[in-house]
Amino acid sequence: MAGTAAQTKAASGGTEGAETGREGAAALARAIMAGRLDEAGRLLDRGADPREALADGTSPLHAAGFQGDAGLARRLLACGADPASRDGEGATPLHVACGRGHSACAEALLAAGADPAARDARGRSPLFQAAGRSAGLVRLLVKAGASVNCADEAGFTPLHEAALCLQTACVQALLEAGADPNAEAADGARPLDLCYGAARALLARSGAFPGKARFAQLPDWDA
Repeated sequence: MAGTAAQTKAASGGTEGAETGREGAAALARAIMAGRLDEAGRLLDRGADPREALADGTSPLHAAGFQGDAGLARRLLACGADPASRDGEGATPLHVACGRGHSACAEALLAAGADPAARDARGRSPLFQAAGRSAGLVRLLVKAGASVNCADEAGFTPLHEAALCLQTACVQALLEAGADPNAEAADGARPLDLCYGAARALLARSGAFPGKARFAQLPDWDA
């Protein structure tokens, strides 16, 4: 995931003006989401609580994952930020960092104990986000213990996600780590059904077959 809709909206805002209640207490998260990292540093210097989240659950550490600032993430963690915190969609900071393709930030979170197997509200681990972005992130998460065949609530696996996003390098990394090329989702879709070109050819060479989904009978994209 590239960040929740609320997080994306928050990234366009600032922290100026009067703030009250929870939003005021979460000025640090707002500053980071808006890309005001110098301001965030000053807030930390003045003792801002790194655990205070926005109303949608976005914590300063989620925001650092969104921005991809590994140094800031490490500072927040040193100040007591929780790598297991959840936003309103059940995502951890690691989900957010992986959804944005931020490898250094993901590595910092993992080093601090972030769980590579944590599931969001859709039943997706950070590996789903990585599979649509970066083979390097896929390998990082697999090395940290992420399951390559974990299925979400719809039965989709990270390999389905990599295929859907036409991320051939991610498909390769997942297959090398033991991903099932014929994993079948609840609707019958298999990874081969979701892609074309190089990703489809790679899956076919790995023994993948079409599934029974309503859209499984696709044209021969390689013909």
